[in-house]
Amino acid sequence: MRHTINGQITLNGKQYVFRDGVGYTEGDRGCSFPKKYVWTQCSFPEGSLMLSVADIPLFGFHFIGIIGVILLDNREYRIATYLGARSVYIGKNAIRIRQGEYTLLVKLMEQNSQPLHAPEHGRMNRTIHESAACKAYYHFSYKGKTLCEFTSDRASFEYELHG
Repeated sequence: MRHTINGQITLNGKQYVFRDGVGYTEGDRGCSFPKKYVWTQCSFPEGSLMLSVADIPLFGFHFIGIIGVILLDNREYRIATYLGARSVYIGKNAIRIRQGEYTLLVKLMEQNSQPLHAPEHGRMNRTIHESAACKAYYHFSYKGKTLCEFTSDRASFEYELHG
């Protein structure tokens, strides 16, 4: 969710040096992206967050699956379908999730999307659009009390709501 980056890389003859940078790493072992989904990730001074909401096919049925983590002041808050999380609203520019007394609102303020190849049945023949560095608003609360609220121009956001 959040790690330190130190090192250097040379790209097209130009050297980039990283000292005490902040990184985020995620992996996926699937062979297809969901037909419909919203994904966002953002690191911020007090922590990091990731949220993914997707249409999940399972044995001929479909359901909205949610998985997310908010790392805030060294405390981890998990948001997931298996913990009772439900989508209250899903749109291409905003998503609101509720899990018990917790609410997470995410709004895409300014996108900066670029085409990206994505897997579909194991082949990279699908094109999605990811905003790897965009402006987004995040609000996380418990029983109506704000735990975390900020706007970042270093958020990542992608959505595919057709299909």
